[in-house]
Parts: sequence; structure tokens; C-alpha cells
Amino acid sequence: MLLFAVALAGCTSGGDRVTFPTASAPQSNSTHAATATTTPSPSTTPPAPTTPATETIATGLPLPWGLAFLPDGTALVTLRDQGEVLHVVPGAKPVSVGRVPGVVPEGEGGLLGIAVSPGFASDRTVFVYLTARDDNRVLRMTFDGTALKADKVIVEGIAKAANHDGGRLAFGPDGYLYISTGTAGKRDPAQDKGSLSGKILRVTADGAPAQGNPFPGSRVWSLGHRNVQGMAWDKAGRMYASEFGQNTWDELNRSEPGRN
Repeated sequence: MLLFAVALAGCTSGGDRVTFPTASAPQSNSTHAATATTTPSPSTTPPAPTTPATETIATGLPLPWGLAFLPDGTALVTLRDQGEVLHVVPGAKPVSVGRVPGVVPEGEGGLLGIAVSPGFASDRTVFVYLTARDDNRVLRMTFDGTALKADKVIVEGIAKAANHDGGRLAFGPDGYLYISTGTAGKRDPAQDKGSLSGKILRVTADGAPAQGNPFPGSRVWSLGHRNVQGMAWDKAGRMYASEFGQNTWDELNRSEPGRN
């Protein structure tokens, strides 16, 4: 199975693009034969790892921010300031599948993260993180293959700001939705378990606190964050979060339940 990777170039006008790696050409039989009969000496330097070739799928996207793959391998891409979602299919021009209602771009805010439900094949559900007039919020939507339709807001009241706005969404291997929120420029709320700011939240598809969260009745998974912009899990199910620092010191942290 071919593993797809996507690169979104940020904050450049007219140069943003989506790329997919392409499979490298197979080696000839003679090369395989030579490899099979050659025994390298212990001092032989191993070959440097190769980087897969990439294929440009789309260019000129205005401020693409979030990306999520559908089960068929195509992708949904959010355009931050336009409040619009594109369906990106290799070999075809990106197609708009609709504008998300209520998006109010402001500094780093706008239409940000997007995540596809693990059960998309049956529930057709997609989630987006957006900056609205008074707050940041997570909206559940449905996608029928042609158009996105708003369903309901599942989390609201996340502090917004022109900086440190958070906005990443990702489903974990446990099937729950993880939401990264920024400090909105204020340090103290990140340490407050009762605030949604400066946190990673873990919720159900309805926005309720997920079972097993570290603080009873709370959506908070981990706290004391500044501005998490990436979340991922390794093969062992351990979670990592990338975070913007002050001018220089960006961070990559192991995120554990209840930890600061």
C-alpha cells in the first residue's frame, strides 16, 4: 500500500501547494542480482536514505491551513481566510465543496483544523475548527462527496486572538477527537483546569468529555500549552505535540493525560 504524505506551504502568496510522493522506479533484475551476491565489508558505509519523489497536485492555494484524508485517498483542505474547504483529487483541479458558516478571519484565526471521522464510510462526518465572531469553536459537518453541510457546534467558548490561536484537530488511535487550543496571548488560563485555553482537549463526536479523561467531567487532556500546531501518535500509541515557541524555541513534547 502506498503511503501518501502532504506538504502545505504556508504564508506565501500564490506559491502554496499540495504534494504527494510518487513511487520510485523499480530496479532492474541485474541490479538485484548484483546486490544479492555482494557481501559488504564491515567498514562499508551504508547508503544514505532516499527521499521519495513528490508530485505536485495543486498550486496557488490561498493560505491552506488544515488537511485531512478521506478513505478513498483524496483530501479535504481548509483555506484559512476564505473560510472555504477544497476537495483535492490527484489529476484534477481542486474543487470547492463549500464555505463554513460563521468564519471570521483575524490574524492567525479563521478556518483552521479539519479531521475526518474514523467512521466516515458510514457516518460521513467531518469536523472543523474555526474562529467565529466571539470565540473559537469546533463544528461538526457532513460531506456527501460533493458538498459540506453544517450539523452542529460541538465545542464553543475557546478563547480567540490574533496570535496563539491553536486550531489543530486529529483523531487518536482511541477513536476520540483531540483539539489543540492556544493561550490567546494570556499565560494564566493555560494553567487553569477550568479554562479551555492552552490545552489539548479530548472529546467524543458530540463534544462531551471522553471516557478516561484525567479530570472528571472535563474535556482537558493536557494543559500548560502555548500554541500546539501539530499532533501525532507513534506505533505504540504515544502522543506527541509540536508547539510554537517565543521567536526561536519551538517544542516537540510527549503529551500525556493530566500532565502540564
